[in-house]
Amino acid sequence: MSNIGFDIYTTPGSLDSTIGGDTGYAVLRRPDAPIQGPLGAYLIYNVNLGTGQITQGALVGPAHTPYDFIGGFAVLPGDAVPEPSSVALTGLGLAAAAWMARRKR
Repeated sequence: MSNIGFDIYTTPGSLDSTIGGDTGYAVLRRPDAPIQGPLGAYLIYNVNLGTGQITQGALVGPAHTPYDFIGGFAVLPGDAVPEPSSVALTGLGLAAAAWMARRKR
């Protein structure tokens, strides 16, 4: 189907054979969305794998030029690109460790 993409993310190493540890994502091209944005943009949604209901539609990328998914859609493992807050927290931890090591001298 054109203008629609779907993928399921399973946590690497998961031994759970049910949908309990899985997350579904869908991208849909919306001719009527987003409000106050470029009409016809793709929005990414969370998918309830038990019911198929989609929620929390959001643009991906800059608001004035959101990304498109014409070439397809796939979810990469979460540890491929760290979340920005985890990078900041790691940096803060390293800075604190360096300060403590310097202070002991």
